[in-house]
Amino acid sequence: SKVDNKINNIQISTRNILRYTRDFSQLWGSNPILEDVNGFKARVIQKTNWADGVGRTTVMHSINRDDIINNLKAGTYISISGWIYIDSSVPLSNSASLNNVFVRLYRDETTYIDYCKVPFTDFEKDKWIYFEATQQIQYDVISKSASFNVSVHQNGKVKFMKPTMVIGSKPLKDWTPAPEDVDQAI
Repeated sequence: SKVDNKINNIQISTRNILRYTRDFSQLWGSNPILEDVNGFKARVIQKTNWADGVGRTTVMHSINRDDIINNLKAGTYISISGWIYIDSSVPLSNSASLNNVFVRLYRDETTYIDYCKVPFTDFEKDKWIYFEATQQIQYDVISKSASFNVSVHQNGKVKFMKPTMVIGSKPLKDWTPAPEDVDQAI
């Protein structure tokens, strides 16, 4: 039955594969703007100078580790979750398709597909909102490259914290650090 098929295809993971998500100290862009939020850091994207022909602003966390990328095969699920805050002090432009959180997986050196898109243009402003998304991968990832992205198209001020990405069909409901971050802290 359809229910049995869904149950049989659940892929559970408890390992956040995104590094440095408590403080964004590395791998989250150069000179990041950070704000303290209840013992965590929030990464800020602020764009106020949009002009026609100027591309979107994206914070990208690259994932280039073979032990992770080798598990990104057709049929595998990936899930993301985290918290996002849309600050009304800089009005967010209406390009909903480009104001989003997403995972980019490269099929080869030049061809990519974006997964788990979470458009946030219409999210409630001035409030932390939990987001999550799950999607099945359509093709094997063979280029050894993937990334977690938060993107603002034209103008806006967006904050995000506690991002997670797992290989599996169940997003992490509670933030946990990547195991490598725990090992490094010991």
